[in-house]
Amino acid sequence: MPTLGGGSAGSGHGVIKGKKGNAIADSNDPARAFANKFRVTYGKDESEANSEDWNSILSIEKMLSLPPDREPKEYFTELDQNLYKVVKTIEGRKLEPKRERLVKDLRLLIEQFLEMMETGVFLNEDRQRAALQAKDWLEKKLKVQSSVPLYEDPVLKCSDLDRWIKNLSSRKNS
Repeated sequence: MPTLGGGSAGSGHGVIKGKKGNAIADSNDPARAFANKFRVTYGKDESEANSEDWNSILSIEKMLSLPPDREPKEYFTELDQNLYKVVKTIEGRKLEPKRERLVKDLRLLIEQFLEMMETGVFLNEDRQRAALQAKDWLEKKLKVQSSVPLYEDPVLKCSDLDRWIKNLSSRKNS
């Protein structure tokens, strides 16, 4: 997934890589490298103004204007990691409504399958097994997801929810 610096978020957990794939700590001038990255982030996520995440960005901005209290690479790497968490949280909040809608859709589909089982419409064991597996999978993922911070990659992914919905929908109509 591209990051604010043009690199890849998966390229180093907790570090936003720059366009050339270099981390802040690898830069000859970490203060300048982080300041450039921060400006890009600030401009991109300014629509989040007045959110609790925006206050974190403003706090990072304030720290950026202060002289480092330790070795610059260490200091700016820590700021970079804090910025990474804030950006991931903002991205997570943006995806949350879509994930909630997909969870609702999958639950509805599972309920329809279970109703069909109760009324005896289900004669196919494959359909029954698929509905029960989807229900079990969703319950487990929701439980784990509830303990994952927004700045971490989600356990319950929209693509996985889509796959389950398509799988059950195709079985329902066959």
